Amino acid sequence: MNDDLLNDPELNPPGRHDFRRVGKGTPMVLDPETGKMVRRRRSSSAGKVLDDESNLTDWKLRTVLVGAAQLPEVLAMVSVLDPESDKKAIRDHVEECLQAGKGNSRKVQGTAVHAMFDHVDLQHDWLPAPQFRAVVNAYLAMLDYFGLVAIDVEAQCVNDRWGLAGTMDRRYRTTRALVAPDGSVIPIGSVLVGDTKTGLSLEYAAGTYATQLAAYVDSVRYDVLTDERSPFDPPNYPDWALVVHALPERDSCELYWVDITQGRAGLALAHQVWEWRRGTGLLTAAIPPLRAVPDVPQEPQEPSEPPQGTSEPREPAGLSESLPEIEESRLLPEVKEWLRARVLVIMNHSDLAKQQLARRWPEGVPGLKADGHTMEQLDMLAAAIDQVEADWSIPFGPSDPRVLASQARHPSAVQDDAEMALLSKAVHEHPRTHLLRAWSLAAVKGTVGAPVQNRYPIAYALLDFASLPVEHWSDDDVTEVLVGTLNAMGYPGGLADLVYLKPEDAPTILSAAFAIATGNAMLMYDADDKPVVRFNVRQSDG
Repeated sequence: MNDDLLNDPELNPPGRHDFRRVGKGTPMVLDPETGKMVRRRRSSSAGKVLDDESNLTDWKLRTVLVGAAQLPEVLAMVSVLDPESDKKAIRDHVEECLQAGKGNSRKVQGTAVHAMFDHVDLQHDWLPAPQFRAVVNAYLAMLDYFGLVAIDVEAQCVNDRWGLAGTMDRRYRTTRALVAPDGSVIPIGSVLVGDTKTGLSLEYAAGTYATQLAAYVDSVRYDVLTDERSPFDPPNYPDWALVVHALPERDSCELYWVDITQGRAGLALAHQVWEWRRGTGLLTAAIPPLRAVPDVPQEPQEPSEPPQGTSEPREPAGLSESLPEIEESRLLPEVKEWLRARVLVIMNHSDLAKQQLARRWPEGVPGLKADGHTMEQLDMLAAAIDQVEADWSIPFGPSDPRVLASQARHPSAVQDDAEMALLSKAVHEHPRTHLLRAWSLAAVKGTVGAPVQNRYPIAYALLDFASLPVEHWSDDDVTEVLVGTLNAMGYPGGLADLVYLKPEDAPTILSAAFAIATGNAMLMYDADDKPVVRFNVRQSDG
């Protein structure tokens, strides 16, 4: 597989540039707020989550079975494959059966009809094949009858409100007044968005068509070569759009109105469904807590003096309140310098990171050049810095001076407690806490037979990796890119190999998280359909 998937010529339709695409054709666009390349859902599939696809599923099953009956040699090959480990090979054989059952014939024919209509509207010096001449003439007659002239053919666009990107088939200018189904008159010179469909029936996918065209109507033009956005000029008519229904086997071409108001309502509903599906608390594995808890809840007790002859109880390490007040005062300048160094890293990272830190700076906390800070104020500032570092995948720096002081006071017993307390707090406060609990538990505790080593660098690397923006990366996506990173590092078992990672692997995981977040690495798939993260992907034109 070509490592530079973004420039794979097979993903570009002939004669025009296309979006940069990843995975299984997902478009990538430039996010104007972050300056990073981000994935966008296809406009054409935005409303599919609302469709009842049971009829389509039944048709596919029937067609595959008909094709399999004609290919006994394929059935023989499948009989020796394992359903779990040979998924890709079996899927390829399913495609063979679908092809044999003529399940792809309409798809191929539909692609051809789209190309023919492109030639017509671009006024190329071209003649259709005899078997398609009638449907092309029907299309020309339909345009003439309704007074439609194509002014845009295959226009790339993005809808930033709903996070969609796609290619609209047409923008038609009207040369005569048209009357919409609600009785409104669409004046001459209006621009209607249109899309060509070649399926036998439009009924089952009407919702998808309405949401798709609503996404197009409210989109802006996107230049796939420069990644620049611009409004459509003249603008799209806001209330109605068109579906051109072409059927080569019937030599017909009919026009349908699409209610964009209803399409927008469908988009809003589909967005709610997608957001709900991204929820992280729907199903949570039952795992032991990271910190030991008493078997029986205990009533709080009044503090009492320790019995004579016993040593003073050991303080919980890693917490600022565990340090004596006099030691806190001594450490305050060190904590300020520690925070100042982290602030400088953020300011040197990017202007956007610096602006975010300014927005998150706690109210009432003076700048670090001022005097008179309290430890409580520095704790508030540290929490803000933690969040900015997580949002921008900025690697962890030196340890908190207070933690180091606690470790120095109890060198034999405190270190593990301190790290565990910090890790437990970080996991609990992370937006992906449910996902991270499983990851961190595996990284810290390990399994029987795994090498004994310091697991904390790996645990913190996973925390950083999971900080890919929640709005762009679902838990499943983050897990997939983590597995791809592990595969690229030489751990073919994916998550099952987490326990075998070495402390020196932590910087690689951190680098991968940063590279993916900034668009300098990309998730791809090898010949066995396993995810693999590739670095230094060239983002050039095309």
